[in-house]
This record gives sequence, structure tokens and C-alpha cells, in this order.
Amino acid sequence: MNLSMVSDTDLQSEYIKRFTLNAGDHLACADDVVLHLRPYFSEDPFREKFVCIFLNGRNQVIATETLFEGSLTTSAVYPREVIRRILYHGSAAVLFCHNHPSGNTNPSNDDLTITKKLVEAANTIDVTVHDHIIIAGTEYTSFSDKGLI
Repeated sequence: MNLSMVSDTDLQSEYIKRFTLNAGDHLACADDVVLHLRPYFSEDPFREKFVCIFLNGRNQVIATETLFEGSLTTSAVYPREVIRRILYHGSAAVLFCHNHPSGNTNPSNDDLTITKKLVEAANTIDVTVHDHIIIAGTEYTSFSDKGLI
């Protein structure tokens, strides 16, 4: 294959296909989630993105989607849109993830606030939020591991 004729979008799509989980696969721990999600943040590491993994009742992956994209320091996340996608996929549980292009994996006050809103919204439709993970470079912070969810 002549790589000079392949677009960046094609390369990212191929990377995602090769290194992420398929529908029906299981995620056992935060490390598995991070490995699965890294490709979603590789295309533009200088833009915040919010990604959701939709899970069935047996915690198998239904789908993974980038729901929101923002700027270098922020990404607007709308709980209404997240719930709409949860219902669309018929999810029983979800995992949230976003990146911090700054390299700092500490949750901001905004991160804590939106996570609380998302957990509350999901609870109203009997959907479990297993985790919210912040990825920054090779590091990550799991809200679940820190007792924040």
C-alpha cells in the first residue's frame, strides 16, 4: 500500500479497526478501557473529545462513539444528548472518557460537575455509569478508582 495516497482519516479508521474492541467484547478494568479508547484521541491530541462506551446488561460493548468535540481546554457535554444516545443503543451501562490535551489527568471542577449530572441523569433511566476516565498522554485517572463515582 502506498501510504502517500492514504488520507489521515483512512489511517485513523484503520487504527481504530485494528486496536479497539468490537461489539460483544468485555472490558475488565480501567486499563482495558484506556487501551480501547486511545485511538479515539489520536487524530487530534490538541482538541478535547468526550467519548462514550455503551454496554449491554452483561457489560459487553455495544458501541463506542465520540459524542462531543471541543477546543484545547474545553468540550461542552450535554446530558440530554448523552441520554439520547444511551436510549438509542439500548444500553444498560456506560463508560465515559475524555482527554486533557494539557497533560494533566486531575479532574477539574467542571469534570466533577458534569460527571455528577450524567450519573444523576443515567440513574433516572436505570442505566449504570461504571466510570469516567480522563486520558492525558500516557497517563489516566479513573473516577471509579478514585471513589468519585
